[in-house]
Parts: sequence; structure tokens; C-alpha cells
Amino acid sequence: MKVDSNDIQGNYKEKLLKKYDAAPVTLAPAIPEQPPPEPEPADPGGVHWPALEDAADGQHTPADKPDDLIEGIAFEGSKISLSAPSKGRKTYFQIFIAICIAAGIPIFGRKVKQGRVLYLNLELCRYSFQRRVKEICRSLGVTLPPDSFHVWHLRGQCVSIEQLEIQLPSVCGHGRYVLSVFDPLYKLLGNRDENSAGQMADLLNRMERLSQRIGAAYLVAHHFAKGNAALKSAIDRSSGSGVVARDGDSIITLTPHKEDNCFAMEITCRDHAPIKPQVLRWECPVYRVDDALDPAVLAPARTRATAEKPKDEAKSFEEPAWTRQTFAAAFVTKDAQLKAVIIADATDRGMSANKAEALFEQAEAKGLIFRWKIGGNKAHLFANIAQPELNLEKDTLKSHILPMKKTSKTPK
Repeated sequence: MKVDSNDIQGNYKEKLLKKYDAAPVTLAPAIPEQPPPEPEPADPGGVHWPALEDAADGQHTPADKPDDLIEGIAFEGSKISLSAPSKGRKTYFQIFIAICIAAGIPIFGRKVKQGRVLYLNLELCRYSFQRRVKEICRSLGVTLPPDSFHVWHLRGQCVSIEQLEIQLPSVCGHGRYVLSVFDPLYKLLGNRDENSAGQMADLLNRMERLSQRIGAAYLVAHHFAKGNAALKSAIDRSSGSGVVARDGDSIITLTPHKEDNCFAMEITCRDHAPIKPQVLRWECPVYRVDDALDPAVLAPARTRATAEKPKDEAKSFEEPAWTRQTFAAAFVTKDAQLKAVIIADATDRGMSANKAEALFEQAEAKGLIFRWKIGGNKAHLFANIAQPELNLEKDTLKSHILPMKKTSKTPK
């Protein structure tokens, strides 16, 4: 316990020492009198509380719009996340993004705000990282300007986010960088469970606070969960807690395409207009846009039998490459049917009921399947054309409705 020496005079010192005899007493040196410091809006947790604002004031004096770091994708200071399968060339992609911003060259046709980049390399050896930077620069035909791309090689250091919170601001200062890259996220987990929403939220909150302290946007990479990513929404393909997928301001997802060495790139933005998916073709060491391919045609899941068989023998074991387009074309016609009949037809073809349900919902959401409302309490019917106008003759409407048929399977 500390006792201020200014408060100890004469016999009071002896009495105080006896009183606190159970614990060692450290006498603090006398402190000269100083004017009281200005009160700071902070608490022991490090939170700096801003003043309350009147939302009505924002109608007359709106906040300044941040500049785009990547045109149409991310503001300066944004949180950017990249999600792709394991060994999906995520590091190549992140180095490519870093080089483009450091050199001021467009990213897939989108302008960038040139600035200094900090890359925290937690995974690759120094030689491998330098080789990739050299290869990408040669492929892009650029030379990095001096003092534009700084790398902190931390492989083998067992660094935690808590340690970075202490060290990074002292190394980087504030405002020197427009982008910091943490590659990869799992190296900063420590003892956290990536399936725990609370623990992952704590990690991401710390990263957000750290990026604000150094005044930079950040880019972080995470891997896909196991299973067929094509059946999930783009932001739900990441492994672990959904917190990871939803925290970013801009979420870039690379999903394997049916075409070899191609990936469908989907970008989900919080503050920018929706972006149409594109297909990227891997041409080592960079990705290039291939507008000739349909980004909706994703690769089927590989089964263990497929992985263990030679390529020519594996074809018979592959799961059919069902997409919402092929599903609607195969099982939905211009003649309206019950959903149960459509699902049953799909299960007769060897598709699981869950997969059929998922593809049905995706196809309907994309306007490939139309819902017909017959009236009353009757079940809705579905077809691949819009429902005829209600003023048509009844027999015309009936001509578009298939009679009920017996099915060999009844979906749950």
C-alpha cells in the first residue's frame, strides 16, 4: 500500500506503520503542488467517451464524408475483411492490395488513395514474403516508391493482440499509414475460441481500437468453414463465430468457381452501393478479372472419395454442380406446382432435402422461381413464369396448374 509522505508527520508516522503492519508500506516521494489536470472523458477500461450530439444538428452541419481508400469499396479508416478457403492465396491477394495502395495503382479498375502501408506478417518466412512482393510488382509493372510499404516480420514471435496494443502505437505513431494488414487473423487468437462470439468480439474490438490509435484502415484475412461454401450466403462462409463475418465495413469473399483456378469475388459493403460479383482468374502471382465467366456458377463440394481418387476416376464420385440456375431449370416449369412436389423431384434425383430447400429459396430470391397465390387458404404454387393477371379466364389459369401427383419421397 502507498502512503503519501506529505501526510506523515511526527508520531503519526509510527501509528500508521503499526496500523498497516500486515502489509509492506512504500513511502511515495513528496510531489510538488501542481494545478489540477483537465478532466479527461475516460474510464479505467480505456474508453474515451465523446460528447452527446443532437441528430437534428447533423441536418444542417453534416459530418465530412471520408475519402475512399478504395473507390466504391472502403473509406479511409474502414475495417476490411477477406475470407477465402484454406490455401486460397489470401496472402497473395493481401500483398497485391497493399502494393496497389502503396504505389497508387487501381485495384481491379477501382481508384485508390495512395499512402503508406504497414504489413504485419505473422505467417511467412522473410524470404517467401520478399519473393512474393517482387513477383507481384514485376507482374503489375510497378516499382514500389521508397518508404511506402513497411513490413513487420513477426513469424515465430507468438504475438498476441494484447502485446500489439502496447507495441504498435509506439512503433508506428499516429497517421503515418493509411492501411495496416494483419495476416492472418488466426495467429492473433491466443487462447480464444474462434467459435465463441464473445471472445471473437473482444479480439475484433481490440483490433478496431488499435487501428484507430494508429489512424489507419485495416485489412484482415480469415479462412472458410468446412463444407460446401456455395450453399451459404457470402458473409456466412467464414469459419467460427458469425461475429467475424459481420464486423467488417467491407467484406471481400473469394469462393472457388467451377472453372479451374477461378474464384467468384463478392464484396459486401456497409457504406457503399451494392457491387456486382465478378470472377477472378488466378494468373500467378496475381488475380485478374475474367468477365466472360458467370460468378454464380460455383464449384461443387469435394467429397473424401473425390479427393482420394485419381482425377479421371473421381468424376463419377463428384456431387452434381447444382446452382440456383440449374435447380430452377431442372425442376421448375411454366406449369405451377406445389413446393413439396418440386422438392420431392429434386430428392428423387439424389439431392438432399436440405440442399433442395436452400437452392429453392435462393432461386426464388433471385427471380428464377415465381410464387402463385391461388386464393383462400390454398397452398401457394410455383412456376418459372409470373402468375397470369387475375382478370384472365379461370380455365386459362387452370391450364397452367399441374395436377397433384404421387411422389416417391416426401420432404420433411
